[in-house]
Amino acid sequence: MHYDETVINIDLFVPAACTQDEVNKSVDSAKAAQKIWAKTPLWKRAETLHRFAAILREHSVAIAGCLVKEIAKCQKDSVTEVREMQRP
Repeated sequence: MHYDETVINIDLFVPAACTQDEVNKSVDSAKAAQKIWAKTPLWKRAETLHRFAAILREHSVAIAGCLVKEIAKCQKDSVTEVREMQRP
């Protein structure tokens, strides 16, 4: 197949790159947060997850759009994935 850029115009999404130090800091931060989360009472964790589901519902179109851009997932599958994240 011959690629002719005068015929095909594709907008590419360019993700930000991270340094190894930034990745390490993010992992360390996640580990610390997990320890706090583990000590959080069950009722509070459930409340937090319900709030998160509400945010997903409110912003589902924008989140699905990010999935389309970042991982080249089709719109229909992206919307389905966001809806699945909202399920209990």
